[in-house]
Amino acid sequence: FRELTQQIMTKACFIYMKRLIWFLAVLFLHISLLDAQLVFPGAEGFGATHRSAYSGSATPRILIVNSLQDTNEGNEAEGKGTLRRCVTRAYPRIVLFEVGGTIVLDGLLEIESPYLMVAGQSAPSPGILVTNSSAVIKTHHVLFQHLSFRAGDNPDSTKPESRDCVSIFRENTHDVCIDHCSMLWGVDEVFSSWAMGEIIGNFTISNCIIAQGLNYSISPDGGHSKGMLIGYGTLNISILKNFIAHNDDRNPMLNGGTEAEVVNNLLYNAADGVSFNNHVDRITLASVINNYIVHGLDITDSHIAWFIWMNPASSVYLSGNSGTANDWDYIKGNSTGSQVRVDSPPILSDRVDILPRDQVEGYVL
Repeated sequence: FRELTQQIMTKACFIYMKRLIWFLAVLFLHISLLDAQLVFPGAEGFGATHRSAYSGSATPRILIVNSLQDTNEGNEAEGKGTLRRCVTRAYPRIVLFEVGGTIVLDGLLEIESPYLMVAGQSAPSPGILVTNSSAVIKTHHVLFQHLSFRAGDNPDSTKPESRDCVSIFRENTHDVCIDHCSMLWGVDEVFSSWAMGEIIGNFTISNCIIAQGLNYSISPDGGHSKGMLIGYGTLNISILKNFIAHNDDRNPMLNGGTEAEVVNNLLYNAADGVSFNNHVDRITLASVINNYIVHGLDITDSHIAWFIWMNPASSVYLSGNSGTANDWDYIKGNSTGSQVRVDSPPILSDRVDILPRDQVEGYVL
């Protein structure tokens, strides 16, 4: 009887453990599938819910940057080459680095093939600095992390009237995340997005430095220190927890026909705050929430928003940016502001951890 009881108990325990293992396996698979929808752990905003290189039907290849030269040279069999070669391959790819240092671009670094992750954090010291021209994203499912961009004002490089550090440009561009990158010394803007005919969107710019747009440099417009331009046709863009500093304008600027959330950014010595301009035939939706503005040597007054010219059917929500009860006491421009004011966010992604305003400076720095 004792042996029979032990056999029954052993079999019951086995069945229980087997069922428990299956349950846990299904549970962990469910959790992993949920996590897998994020482009990286902790990603936020509209550009967070894709998997970059893993979004396509094919398994991505690991490619290694082993040269700081700006050529298209590499070894396909070994999966190694220059940055230009690695990012321009026509298959899903994850780009890692064996080298650290400065890559001086000979021309635009145009990314036209989708499903790309560039992991600058994999580079040895001092990391990767891309300079002398612009990185232009013209595709979808892209992640840039831990890269430094310095467009610079070399007169012999690409045309200054469109020389940004990074731009997202053209139709069929969507699901892009730029995180923990530094972008300085743009000639046109430091960062920009612009659609060409069709709408673009689902972008996140998070935890970045966007600063020191060059003024009185080689821009054909003369003084042209511009931070961020979110151009016509850009929908669902998240500008989150960035350090935006030392730009005379566009911190950021939202053109007509855009939809943006601007949340928890630290603006330092950055003129005019968030500005709205152009395309009066297109409405703008904007939620500007809990950004922290700090005066600098050049900027001694606070404008949370500057209304230049916009469709009065637009909706703009300002909250928590001034430290007082009413952000609308700190706007600049014409009477359009009162026409577009709304009392709840017209656009807000469901993946943003909104910090209280008094925590923003410490968090971003």
